Amino acid sequence: MLQGSLKEFAEAKDVISYHDFSSIENYDRLKEFWQNFEPAFDYATDAVQNTKGKILFRLDDVDLSTVANIKPETILMEELPELGGHSLWLKGKITEWELSRIVNEKALLKITEFYRDGVKISTKEVLKMIKSYK
Repeated sequence: MLQGSLKEFAEAKDVISYHDFSSIENYDRLKEFWQNFEPAFDYATDAVQNTKGKILFRLDDVDLSTVANIKPETILMEELPELGGHSLWLKGKITEWELSRIVNEKALLKITEFYRDGVKISTKEVLKMIKSYK
């Protein structure tokens, strides 16, 4: 397994992590109006698309079986019967929700590079792994 934090991964790849979203233009000014994390995710992914950038997604410690079972329309803060009335947010499945959003939105999937143990893996392989849990 890749040692270190997401911050260290981002630094090694010379990209910003979600900890540094504040460096995205107008982020600080807009975040005060957001009620949860979803608008921040949308804002950051829109910024990546608008600048023709890339999303680098670290798959270490991501529960792909959870990703496989998140319906595309699922809202992060939504109380889900299959989670005992809890949300993915409360269950600490934010990263799984983010990956679900990426694999279910072709525009995001197209600009995403995936890494496991520090090694880049193909989008096709990631989708195959996720599909194996359905």
